[in-house]
Amino acid sequence: MRQAILVMNNGGFDTLQQTINLLDDKDIDFYVYAKDDGSLTAKNSKINFVGCNKKVHAQTFAELVEEKLLINQALKGDYEYFHLISSNDFPLMTKQYFKNYFASKPVKLGFVEFSDSQDQHSLAFYYPFNNFNYQRVWTAFPFVKICMLLNHVLGVERIASDDVVKGCPYFSLPREYVTELDEQKVDNYRHTINPKNFFAQTALKNLKTNNPEYTMNSNRFNLMKAYGDSARYANYVKTKKINWFDENAYQFSDDDKDELGKVVNSDYAFAHNVTDGDDLASLLKD
Repeated sequence: MRQAILVMNNGGFDTLQQTINLLDDKDIDFYVYAKDDGSLTAKNSKINFVGCNKKVHAQTFAELVEEKLLINQALKGDYEYFHLISSNDFPLMTKQYFKNYFASKPVKLGFVEFSDSQDQHSLAFYYPFNNFNYQRVWTAFPFVKICMLLNHVLGVERIASDDVVKGCPYFSLPREYVTELDEQKVDNYRHTINPKNFFAQTALKNLKTNNPEYTMNSNRFNLMKAYGDSARYANYVKTKKINWFDENAYQFSDDDKDELGKVVNSDYAFAHNVTDGDDLASLLKD
């Protein structure tokens, strides 16, 4: 079975090159949002470059445009299965285990159990600067608060709370579902905050098989569960710095080798996200 790995460019390709090295195979190709500058190489996989080298600001509409472009280009190939990852995601499966695990074409798309008022405001309200960098916390917070106040006063509500579906923005899906994503219009996500966390879940909301009772008052635990359902290992509990608009995942490194080693060749395809993981490759030696 041929698979395509679609890579969102988070800036820097050190981790991505390690990912390519570990999953390098004639049946696994990569689509990377970047221009080919010769820094990424593979022996057996094909590396296809889409878009440009410019880093896209997190939590903006431009991220969704990047995702849609990767999906559109990858669907031109004869792939049966697709993975959307960050350039800082790192494999937690050996190559052969990876190929065997996804041969059955499982549906790996994670939904949070509960979307709160902040999630609804992210989509329902109008934010005038389409690609404002919401991770620049000190400038973002007062700006967004002013926007929210104006939207409240004007009675803006572009989407009902019952229609807000959120989850892990990364997925592993068979071709039929990725084709559905390619067919979706994204104009209604302009001037919203962090649309990539809602796009696939809203388009494929019928894949949400249950809606368990919300018992844990923590977005962090809900996000970790959503990532797990997407076959991604993420840890939001260890994060000390909190972003007001979207929790930031803990950055794994060589110091977390023992923790990551416990989930190698299980139900986690990638760790999100990894920096300075030069020694982690030893976990995946066949």
